[in-house]
Amino acid sequence: KLTIPEYHNKVKEFEFTLYDVFGREVKREMVKTSPYIFYRQNLTNGIYFYKLSQNKLAVSIGKLIIQ
Repeated sequence: KLTIPEYHNKVKEFEFTLYDVFGREVKREMVKTSPYIFYRQNLTNGIYFYKLSQNKLAVSIGKLIIQ
């Protein structure tokens, strides 16, 4: 699982987007809870990248390795 910590601002909603190593979007969902916990579900092993955005601007990006 991936836990994204609470952000220190007044906006309560974010968009979480997950990409594979080829840049293809794998998952996208609106986040209304903080901290946000993402579970692997049925993703295959590999390297993924995520972007957390707010009003279409990237707030945070990161790498996720699923084994």
